[in-house]
Amino acid sequence: MNDVVLVALIGAFGTIAAGLPAVLIERARRENNGDHAIVRRKLRELGLQIEKVSTKIGSVDGKLEEHLNSHKDGDSSNELNRRVESGK
Repeated sequence: MNDVVLVALIGAFGTIAAGLPAVLIERARRENNGDHAIVRRKLRELGLQIEKVSTKIGSVDGKLEEHLNSHKDGDSSNELNRRVESGK
């Protein structure tokens, strides 16, 4: 009878000793995958925002270039040029 109890205890201890690290590793892996998914989503959102800003900068850059060229060329259709020319 004692041998049966001893074998059962060794089996239980072996199961716990092997199973506990496996459970902890699996839990850490799931948390890590979840964290990576959050970071991927945030990076994707950041990329979309950068695209929007880049598009706006391109638009403003083009308008600024046109505006500067109108000053350089002396285009009187510009409101500021009209005021300067009229002395106001």
